[in-house]
Formats: sequence, C-alpha cells, structure tokens
Amino acid sequence: MINAIHGRVHHTMHQELSIALNGLFFEVHVPNALNFQIGNEVFLHVAFVWREQLGPILYGFESVQDKILFLELCKIKSLGAKTALNILSAPRSLLFTAVMNNDPAPLCEISGIGSKTALRIINEFPREQLAHMTTEPTIYHQVRSILKSLGFDTNAIEKVLPQCSVASIEECVRSALTLLGERKHVTTLANAT
Repeated sequence: MINAIHGRVHHTMHQELSIALNGLFFEVHVPNALNFQIGNEVFLHVAFVWREQLGPILYGFESVQDKILFLELCKIKSLGAKTALNILSAPRSLLFTAVMNNDPAPLCEISGIGSKTALRIINEFPREQLAHMTTEPTIYHQVRSILKSLGFDTNAIEKVLPQCSVASIEECVRSALTLLGERKHVTTLANAT
C-alpha cells in the first residue's frame, strides 16, 4: 500500500496534483491544489482508494490529521471521497462548528452537501476526531511554506516540525530554524513580518 509520496509538483489543477517521482508521474487528489507551486518539492500522506470503474485513486494530505479526517469522513454512509475532499478544502471551522453545535447550516455552504448529507455527517462523524481539528495543521502548513521559501529541504522540514511549539507561527518558525541550525534567519524573518 502507498502511505506517502515525496516528489516535485509537475502540474496543478483545482483538486489534483501531478507529482513527478523518479520518472513517473502520479495523479494525486488534494484539498487545495492551487496552494502548491509547480517545481516545488512536496511530501504528502496518501490515502489509496480503489474505485471499481476508475481503478486506484490517490488522495494526498499535508498532515496525518487531515488524512485521518478524510478517512473518517469517507466512512459516513453515502459520503464519497470527492465530497470528503470538498469538506477538507473548506475552513475546518465549518465542520467543527457543525458537529459541535449539531447545526447543519455551516456544512451546507460546502459544494456537494445538502441538508440531508449535513445531518448525516453531524450524526455519524466521530466526536473524538474533533480533538484533531485544532489550528496545528494550519500553523504547520504556514511554517512549512515559510521554511520552503527560505530554501530548506522538505525532508529536513518534516523531521523538525513535530518537535516545534505550535503556540504561534512565529514561535514555530523560530523553533524550526533553531532545530535546523539556522538561527541567523530568525532576525530576518521577524523583520519581514
């Protein structure tokens, strides 16, 4: 089974990336493909789904938490992978608010979700997964982008991010730079923000 993919972005579309890896090009469906830049390295946690008529389909996520949320959403009756991806493309607050408040209205703002589907999500989504819906993925995504723009290798970034404080983006960047051995960039970054 494919668990993750690490390569270069070759092409992007609305919810698809073409990732070049050792002469092969993998089509990976992602929540927001437009957040990725052609030519940049990418590391994605992958969910492998087999569709009878289409064959194997890869869904990629920047964090393990997003992959888990995707898999949990796919377990909900009549909720397909495309709709689950649409949910993850929207702000997490919509899903969080809807489930916590038993209110289908926020979910109905997402493409492909009507009131019946929203109620089904609220009733079947495991409440314990709400703990994973913190600001951490957003902070990590922003810090990852900052470190990539400073020229750090994706593998090195992925190794240090779990060790970083997530109190704020600035603290996380400082912590990551310290772990990466590049303290001189902290001052430059602080002045840029």
